Amino acid sequence: MAKRKKKGSEGITRLAANFIAAVGAPPDLRVCDTITTDTGWLSPTGEFYPCGEAQHRYLADTILRQERQRALKRDGFWTGGENKLETRGWIRIQVIDGEQYFVAFHKDTAKPTVFQVKSVQDYCKVHGCRVPYWAESQ
Repeated sequence: MAKRKKKGSEGITRLAANFIAAVGAPPDLRVCDTITTDTGWLSPTGEFYPCGEAQHRYLADTILRQERQRALKRDGFWTGGENKLETRGWIRIQVIDGEQYFVAFHKDTAKPTVFQVKSVQDYCKVHGCRVPYWAESQ
C-alpha cells in the first residue's frame, strides 16, 4: 500500500483558505488535500480535516469556532457543530466495528460535491474499502 504524504496547513488550497476564513476556523487547524486518516470531516471543497476516533464533535466545534463563540455570547448555549457541518454538506468519515463509513447525512438537502466524490473514490481505491452508493454513479 502506498503511503500518503501528510500535509499540514502549508498544503491548504486558496479555496480552502477562503472557506476557513469564512467560517472562522483557527489558522493552525490541520487541513489535508486528500483523506489521510480513517476519521475526520470532508468539506464540500474536498479538503479533509482529520481527527481522532470519537473527536468529530470537538473538531466541528473548532471549525465553527467563531460561530460557536457568537452563539454562546448571544444565547448562552451551543447545540454542537456536528449537525451544522452535516447540513452544510460536510461528510463525516469514521470507522465503526472495523468498517469504514462515509456518512453523508446531508443527502436530503444537497448532493455530495464532485470534490467529495473524487476524494472518497480515491481513498477507497487506495485502501480497498467499499465505495458508498452516493459516490458510485458519479
